[in-house]
Amino acid sequence: MTTTEARGVVRVYWRPGCPYCAMLRLGLRSARVPAEWVNIWDDEGAAARVRAITGGDETVPTVVVGARAMVNPSVRQVVAALRAGQPGRLPGPGARPGSWLTRAAGFLTRRRPRQDHAANGPDEPPHPDGEAPPDPRSAGAMPRR
Repeated sequence: MTTTEARGVVRVYWRPGCPYCAMLRLGLRSARVPAEWVNIWDDEGAAARVRAITGGDETVPTVVVGARAMVNPSVRQVVAALRAGQPGRLPGPGARPGSWLTRAAGFLTRRRPRQDHAANGPDEPPHPDGEAPPDPRSAGAMPRR
């Protein structure tokens, strides 16, 4: 175990042009997780380490937190691994997210109860008797041509 692994540093092995690496970078930055980014195309030793972790492939992002290695993990998995190895290093689960993007994503994913307007339509208030108003298109309401 190296000194970096002992300290619980998040080491991300990546390569240019990888969309999964870019998404992980944005997510970790939003979660305020410090990480060491190692380009496997520039560092042959890093590429060898990724091949050893993945069983021969250069699958990125490959993340190492302490002694734990993860292939293409989510931000939540990285944060959970970091918390497990370094309690108190990150804000707690109830802490407010740091960036506006993270707050917006949280806002958009919250489910709000919908009012049922299926019988009345979206612009009409519910009928006081609980029944839908008569449909003007029903038989006898509109003259046929």
